[in-house]
Amino acid sequence: NEATVMGATLAEADKQILAKLRLRGGVQVVDLGKGKFKDAGVRKGLIITHINQTPVATLKEALEIINNARRGMLIEGVYSNGDVYYYGVGV
Repeated sequence: NEATVMGATLAEADKQILAKLRLRGGVQVVDLGKGKFKDAGVRKGLIITHINQTPVATLKEALEIINNARRGMLIEGVYSNGDVYYYGVGV
């Protein structure tokens, strides 16, 4: 179950990765093409945990927030090495 938004292909994160990082849920960037996510510096593999400070556990939740974003989005996520990153993405 995947969706492509602003050049980023998103899918629900693998349960093993979530367990390793001690996350309850998240949406992973599984592929990245030209678009706003790449322009903001997001890299493939990011597990998005929050968008605009709202927790996201499922693809449906993430898409709802992205589709309703008016001016921009604050994306918070974790890479598989445990590093937490924040990105500002224009809409």
